[in-house]
Amino acid sequence: MAFKPRLTRPEKGNKYYIRRDSGGYSTAILGSPTDPDCNVLHNCVGYACGRFHEIAGDTKFSLIDPINAENMYANGIQHGLKTSQNPQLGAIIVWQAGPTLSYKDGAGHVAIVEQINDDGSIVTSESGYGCPNAFWTTVRKKGGDGNWGAGSGFMFLGFVLQPNGPGPEPFKPYTKRLPFGTKIFRIDDNKVEQVSMISVESIYTIVQETVIGSLKYGKLKSGVGWVLLTEDVKELKRGDHGDDVKWLQQQLIAKGYLTKGEDDGDFGKKTMSAVLGFQWDQKLKLTATCNLETREALMK
Repeated sequence: MAFKPRLTRPEKGNKYYIRRDSGGYSTAILGSPTDPDCNVLHNCVGYACGRFHEIAGDTKFSLIDPINAENMYANGIQHGLKTSQNPQLGAIIVWQAGPTLSYKDGAGHVAIVEQINDDGSIVTSESGYGCPNAFWTTVRKKGGDGNWGAGSGFMFLGFVLQPNGPGPEPFKPYTKRLPFGTKIFRIDDNKVEQVSMISVESIYTIVQETVIGSLKYGKLKSGVGWVLLTEDVKELKRGDHGDDVKWLQQQLIAKGYLTKGEDDGDFGKKTMSAVLGFQWDQKLKLTATCNLETREALMK
């Protein structure tokens, strides 16, 4: 799944930005002023720690500690996280304040890398203790001093990287020639339904991709719907096994053709009978296999 940058403030009730004693996940201190919806905002550490764990999906907040901002670089190393002098998506960028790593000459600052631009600049999301805004984004360039746009009282230390490596690159829209008759689908809650078809062969822009039941779909920029991108659709048959078969069995369970617990990933006699029963009821060609027509019917 493509990395999704956070360019707007956390939504009300997002537990990554709420203290544990208030029902959230965070172990950071309260921000100042205290935000009524996400009470660790108005604090660079509270925000960055929350966002770092949100990207990683760690609700236990076990990856890095919400200590003084400038000490988070060393803390990340202590937790076994990799660091770099080059930006990566989802990384924490850390600045030291003053000549020492003591809070007595400043606590430093941290932010999160949300975008890496073609010109080498980055977009960070951040917050700040005592600041009037709970959240903001900044376009930062490394600059001749290598300080990534921080003031003279700060010194860039490095980037603390996500535990599973760099975040995936953001999805980049692309163009694709689609022929007359290409099916256009509506996708809602992983349900796929054909709504129309392309009437004129042309070049279309794909602005998003998603995978449902091992089939890849692309969203058209025009907003009319989604098209199937997978060109070689595997036809599942008796004797096959794996995640595709397990997905098929889960669809058949949901529709009442198999019973709970029969999604073992093996296309055996029971699964074949269930496919035949579904095809009969849907007035599909009786193949006893899960072909594209059957997949599309299962996803409605």
